[in-house]
Amino acid sequence: MVDELARRLRPDVPADPAARAEAAAALEALGVPELLRSLATARAILRFGDSFHPIARFFVDGSPEQRYLLDLAREDP
Repeated sequence: MVDELARRLRPDVPADPAARAEAAAALEALGVPELLRSLATARAILRFGDSFHPIARFFVDGSPEQRYLLDLAREDP
């Protein structure tokens, strides 16, 4: 993510350490690392809960929530 943002911030310059640092600081300021940590925690909770009861059953068939949970269940842990 840092490399992609660095390339977009400075498309005419290779992603050098300065560009990467600028991109990392921008992502940090936007809260992206915290968001990614929260998503990872949520996914772990959902996977754990799903081991007791299929959580996707709580949602309407074909709903975005159910599709997300079914996709999550298909991914490798």
